[in-house]
Amino acid sequence: MFTGIIKDLGRIVKIQDIPEGKRMWISSALDEKNFSLGNSIAVNGVCLTVEGFKEGQFQVSVVHESLELTTLNENQEDDHVNLEAPLTLETPIAGHLVSGHVDGIAEVLQAESDYWIEVPSKLLKYIAKKGSLTINGVSLTVAEIDEAKVRIALIPETLERTNLKSAKRVNLEIDLLARYLERLTQSQ
Repeated sequence: MFTGIIKDLGRIVKIQDIPEGKRMWISSALDEKNFSLGNSIAVNGVCLTVEGFKEGQFQVSVVHESLELTTLNENQEDDHVNLEAPLTLETPIAGHLVSGHVDGIAEVLQAESDYWIEVPSKLLKYIAKKGSLTINGVSLTVAEIDEAKVRIALIPETLERTNLKSAKRVNLEIDLLARYLERLTQSQ
């Protein structure tokens, strides 16, 4: 579980093909306590498991399903990725509750303070004006919805501390409450 508040802009140091998918080494300035084996780390909003750590870098494997459903398959060595360590009982929930389970990919139409994305039609029903949306792991508030386009009003701090200004396609996670509300209403 995460909050969507990015704590570091990491860099992919190495990508290796493995039978299960891809193995990545990512450099990070996050506190080393976050890199214990088996710990979760959100990488561009995707919850991944730490499998190794050495000198400011951690290793994760990305399985084929995650590669197919997220933008991680498009990443290359030297790309910057948004990083967040998992939520603890001591972590302030400054964003919103984020699972790290990506629901789809959006195309970035404009990467400025008025940040526009084109959302897959299957996800539009879960997005509400003034509601929460996670983009590449960043907890954001929806400012406007215009058909399949969604606008987020980004502050300069967010543009500076994340990879949103350079990403052409981004991972989307809808609000957890919307996901569970739909499930509850379908079960009746």
